[in-house]
Amino acid sequence: VPSEYSTIQSAIDAASEGDSVLVSAGTYYENINFNGKNIAVIGEDRETTIIDGNQNGSVATFNNGESSTAILSGFTLRNGNQYPKGGGIYISGATPQLEYLIITENIADPVSNSGSGGGVMVEYSDSTTFDHVILTSNSGISGGGIFVDHNSNVILTNCTITQNTAENGGGITMYNSSATLNNTILWGNNTTNMQQMFINNSSLTITYSDIEGGWEGEGNIDADPFFCDPENGDFSLDENSPCVGTGLDGANMGAFNVGCYINPTIT
Repeated sequence: VPSEYSTIQSAIDAASEGDSVLVSAGTYYENINFNGKNIAVIGEDRETTIIDGNQNGSVATFNNGESSTAILSGFTLRNGNQYPKGGGIYISGATPQLEYLIITENIADPVSNSGSGGGVMVEYSDSTTFDHVILTSNSGISGGGIFVDHNSNVILTNCTITQNTAENGGGITMYNSSATLNNTILWGNNTTNMQQMFINNSSLTITYSDIEGGWEGEGNIDADPFFCDPENGDFSLDENSPCVGTGLDGANMGAFNVGCYINPTIT
């Protein structure tokens, strides 16, 4: 895309099991659905390859039994608006891999105060994985970044969840589900009570992560991550960030590496 197919969806529709859809840099105004196909849809670069949902539903949907070989990688997903759940990505009864994504400025439409999962909604999923994904500036009534429900399991590695907004669980909301976070930053999400997470009848295992307000677990910290320029959307790390080199096996925490040096505001 676009040399052989004009839209990402038309390439998905033409693809066969195990194929890869390669998408060149650019902005694509569409809403894609994997439609049960276990394929890889790969953008040229997550900074420059953009799927804009045009306020016309979830930007990407997996709801036809897709397996872990269904992969979405290398995109910005923005401007989705879906009632009642999953503004950026909606996952139901599927187990995809999401990697190297920027999920931003999506809304789970708060009609009747029931919009859930501004960035991502996961339900009825045995295992959805997030790897080097940032969720920022998404909003809903519950789970501004991610909403996990209905006996689902999610695994987040090297993710950043920040500046999302909800009445309950600015970053993450979970019901009757489980999650594992590693090398992940959960910081600066917005609720009326400054609650980063809302966890109900769920299990949450967090290690080597930076969690605002703290969380018990090996290697966890509670410290300002010192993003380089969060006001302008730069969530890379200052070289003196407490998230540099403190992840598992000396890795950095979060979805981005060092992007600026010796921030004078750090003391």
